[in-house]
Amino acid sequence: MAEGGSWGRIQTQGLLSTSALLAQFEVKEPERNRIESEWRGDRIPLEEGATIQDQRPMPQKALQNVLKDMTPTQWYRLLNGKTFFWTTQDRLQKMLNTKPYRNDSQDVITVDTRKLVDRHQEQITLSRINSGSTNGQARRGSRTFKTIEEYPPIRRKTDVAELTVAYHVPHIMDFAVSVESWRGEDCLGTIWRPEAAGV
Repeated sequence: MAEGGSWGRIQTQGLLSTSALLAQFEVKEPERNRIESEWRGDRIPLEEGATIQDQRPMPQKALQNVLKDMTPTQWYRLLNGKTFFWTTQDRLQKMLNTKPYRNDSQDVITVDTRKLVDRHQEQITLSRINSGSTNGQARRGSRTFKTIEEYPPIRRKTDVAELTVAYHVPHIMDFAVSVESWRGEDCLGTIWRPEAAGV
């Protein structure tokens, strides 16, 4: 799920984490450090239609209450260095329908997970919780994200909430199955499919 209208940039630059976006657009210190290590209450627009998403569901005080063996600054930095994928349609729909996003269009990129894992397995970690929200009060810390080898046996689709790839997915086109425009519960149409693009 990406900011509406961002697919064109993602096609050419790849799917970038917050840290990768800051490097791509050469954001200077101390602004870069502030964005990576502090809570963001609002989205931050960059150039060329790029946007750094807010962290409204994860304010520092609430985060402090659910963290173990890490500080909020360390947690924000950890998450800002990852790209995130929902593992189920249910979790995607829940995110699309949350109050901050339900009235805005979003570019929803569906990927072939098998191909993504085959290419990026060493950079992939999994989480059983929504790591970017403190609403559920789930405890979290340095062992929240585990490699595929470390992860407990997966018996149900709900056993994995998030799949992350470290820093960026530079060749997202190699894994994309479709890209659709969504607003809340409504699919507004297909933006891209490989067959239509001659892929």
